[in-house]
Amino acid sequence: MRGVAESFPSTRSTVPREMGVGKLKPMRRFSHSFDAPFFFLMPQQHLKYLMELTQLLLMLIVLIHKGQSTFISRHIGSHRKLVLTGMSVRQESPSAERNKLPIWDTLQSKVLPQMTMDRPLQVLEVAAGAGVHTQLFAEKLLELKIPFRWTPTDPDATSLASIAAYVHDKDSDERLRNFVAEPIKLTLNEHGIAEEETRSILEVSTYDVIIAINLIHISPWSATLGLMRLAGKHLKDGGKLFLYGPYRIDGACVESNLRFEDWLKSLDSSFGVRNLEDVIDVARAAGLEFLERIEMPANNLSVVFRKTVQK
Repeated sequence: MRGVAESFPSTRSTVPREMGVGKLKPMRRFSHSFDAPFFFLMPQQHLKYLMELTQLLLMLIVLIHKGQSTFISRHIGSHRKLVLTGMSVRQESPSAERNKLPIWDTLQSKVLPQMTMDRPLQVLEVAAGAGVHTQLFAEKLLELKIPFRWTPTDPDATSLASIAAYVHDKDSDERLRNFVAEPIKLTLNEHGIAEEETRSILEVSTYDVIIAINLIHISPWSATLGLMRLAGKHLKDGGKLFLYGPYRIDGACVESNLRFEDWLKSLDSSFGVRNLEDVIDVARAAGLEFLERIEMPANNLSVVFRKTVQK
């Protein structure tokens, strides 16, 4: 999701129309009749028929990926252009491209310095979205020669396919495949992880860092409750929870945040810019200590919590 000082994103997903041979017109109902057998159609009609079928098949490739039929993850909500990469679908997220470096700089300066260990760093990324952050952050860790295991998750199948496409992209560091786990479907509710299969996969897993970027405001409040339960259970003692997004402070926020919230609520009335104090309260109830908030570009904040050491 873009920063609140930026223009509001469109929620319309698009399928690439350049197919290498001219341009395809927007898909519509077949205009010719199906009463006559195919072999009685004129050659021009044959071409028209094949072009329309091609468009339909391209749409279906995207729609049926992993049994889902949605182009937009309500959990993330940002505009993403779908790009066919081989047999996978990679999403482009301009907002993630803009904020990825400021977020990385904050992670590197505020979270990683405290992570001194003699084993690989374990990172869980919640609501990973398109996979832009996954790719960059993992590559940066490789540059720093920090051994790690990165586990990206998202509730949307299209996003999961996109994350995998970024990791396996020909321009990505090929070593990513050894350090980034296959993306996992993970939906949050007030109890934590909604999917039984995902709960089983992560049951015995603990993490040094859990990251959730642009989640709190683009999801129901129950997702925030679930995130804190997840962090309280799966963070190692002293582990960090890192959040990014817009917040109210003492109930107040800048005018652009208010307009942004109006737009969010037009999408889903359960979305909204949250009071940071409320987020801190539910984090504390889950055994997390608030450490600091960091001002970020476009009226966003980075917020860092630490799991208290169990005695």
